[in-house]
Amino acid sequence: MKLHSEVIFNRKKKDPAKETLYCLLAGIVIIGLIEELILFFILYSAAAALGILLGIWVSVINSVYIYRSLSRALELDEKDSVRAMRGPVLIRYCFMGIAVAVSLLYPKIFSPVGTILGLLSMKLSAYVQPFFFRKNYAKEDAQPILEEEEPPDIWGFGVFHTQQEDREENR
Repeated sequence: MKLHSEVIFNRKKKDPAKETLYCLLAGIVIIGLIEELILFFILYSAAAALGILLGIWVSVINSVYIYRSLSRALELDEKDSVRAMRGPVLIRYCFMGIAVAVSLLYPKIFSPVGTILGLLSMKLSAYVQPFFFRKNYAKEDAQPILEEEEPPDIWGFGVFHTQQEDREENR
């Protein structure tokens, strides 16, 4: 299992994966703050605000962890990448479960509804992100491909064409 850390610590200016991560994180924070305002004014509760903050914090950590684990897995071959992704998925679910368990154990400090809404802000941000953060890397990075045109084969098969080229090279 060979792993290179060049992808994770890539310092390129135009790295689409990092820019997508930054946009996702910005969306999580913006959606979380909107949820924060709405739930705080409906319930007039500091526990709801702290619950959403706990959910946002876990969502941000999970997003960064997804980015890092996917970057590592993409460097591996197919068999090793499947094996390498099993652990991070379990860790992320356990981390979310711990956050919900903490909010259920201490509902006067962290509202469980707020925590779940904060956790769902990552999903909502992922769905809304393409509409607000539009980047088209295909247009920026596209370069024209110049292909040499081959003369048409009079027989309709490439086999005869290559045989004719072999004869010319042997002369």
